[in-house]
Amino acid sequence: ATHPLNTAHAGVLKIALTATDNAGNTASLSQSVTVEKATPAVNWATPAPITFGTKLTSTQLNATASVPGSFVYTPAAGTVLQPGMQTLSVTFTPTATADYVAVTKTVTISVLLNQACVTGTQTGPVTVAKGKTFCVAPGGKVTGPITIQAGGALYVNGGMVTGVIGAVNPTAITFCNATVTAAIGITGATGQILIGG
Repeated sequence: ATHPLNTAHAGVLKIALTATDNAGNTASLSQSVTVEKATPAVNWATPAPITFGTKLTSTQLNATASVPGSFVYTPAAGTVLQPGMQTLSVTFTPTATADYVAVTKTVTISVLLNQACVTGTQTGPVTVAKGKTFCVAPGGKVTGPITIQAGGALYVNGGMVTGVIGAVNPTAITFCNATVTAAIGITGATGQILIGG
C-alpha cells in the first residue's frame, strides 16, 4: 500500500491494513502512529546598533514566523537599553497550538554612546543637546553644572560629578557606581532614569 499519511495535524493516526493473497486468505493489521507537533520557523535578523536613549520599536522588534501567531518581546517596545551588548528575546506562540509548539529566539543588539566618554577632569558648564549623550566613565570627573536639554541623555558609569545636574525631558539618565555631590533635578523624562544598579 502506498497511500500517503495525512500529517497536516498533530495527533494519533490509526492505520488499518487488510491483505488478501491469491488463494483468498486474508489477514488484518492495525497500528497507531503519533504525529508530533511541528516547530515553526522563527526568523529574526540581528538589529542594527542603536544609540543610548533610543527606545526599542518595531524596527528592532521585528521577528517573523512561518505560521500565524503572536510575538512577546523581552524587553518590550518602548524600553531604553543600557550601553553595551544587550540581549533581546522573543517568544512566538502559534495560533494553531494543537499543531505547533511555541518557539523562543534571542538576538543581541549593540547600544552605543555617540560621544566619547570623559575619563579625565572637565570643568565648566556642560550642555547636552537633543540626540546627544554625555558620558562620564571610570576616572572621569566633571566639576561644572550639567544641563541636559530635551532629547539629550546622560550616562555616568564609575565617574564623579560635583556640579548641579538639571534635565527636562531627557531620553535617558543612568548613574551607575557614580559619585554625585550636588543636586539632581529631572523633569518629564521620556525614558528610563536609573540610579544605582
